Amino acid sequence: MKLLESFRMGSLMLKNRMVMAAMTRSRADIHGVVGPMTAEYYAQRASAGLILSEAINISANALSSPLTPGLFEEKQIAAWRKVTQAVHEKGGIIFAQLWHTGRVGHSVDRGGQLPVAPSAVKIEGAQHFTSQGMKEYETPRELALPEIRQIIANYAQTAQNAVVAGFDGVQLHAANGYLPQQFLADSANHRADEYGGSIASAFHAGSHARADCRRGRRQSRHQNQSVAPLRGHCVR
Repeated sequence: MKLLESFRMGSLMLKNRMVMAAMTRSRADIHGVVGPMTAEYYAQRASAGLILSEAINISANALSSPLTPGLFEEKQIAAWRKVTQAVHEKGGIIFAQLWHTGRVGHSVDRGGQLPVAPSAVKIEGAQHFTSQGMKEYETPRELALPEIRQIIANYAQTAQNAVVAGFDGVQLHAANGYLPQQFLADSANHRADEYGGSIASAFHAGSHARADCRRGRRQSRHQNQSVAPLRGHCVR
């Protein structure tokens, strides 16, 4: 039965073809630091060929829901290192799912700051789970160009942090209405610059993103020598 057969994925050999999907647990503390329960939780599931972690915030500005983890501060990296070690001791492989929620959030869990998005377009007809219960979505603040490029750099830095934390790889969460998908959706992206508009503009934005990703990796190496260089390349 092929489901239970080993499978080579790049440089990794998965012991079977079962992948545990990412599922938000909301078990981190208020600082985005995971604890022993998280290590136990993932170690118990190490029999899967590959584990995708719960979504992990790439910066404080990426935060959406309460008690979700981060991977952008040293204490968060150290906490995740205990999780990956527990998984590896059980013979498992684990990827970090990197997350920026964009407009899918609320200011009550963001220090009073509005969520950010490609354009100032509010989510209608739904509510968001917050530390104060369900709330109507707010109109997000449109991102400026330098902020977009900083977010790209944050993705690159957090991928490097994942290497330091012992993850075997990363997955970018680009579905379910979060920030990357917001840039691809006409309903959420009304920009007229290189990050909006026509398909030609989208290709132009892609070249900017690749350049910014590489630039972010170079800057992060200079700014934080404790973070190991990312193995591999930015998305092509």
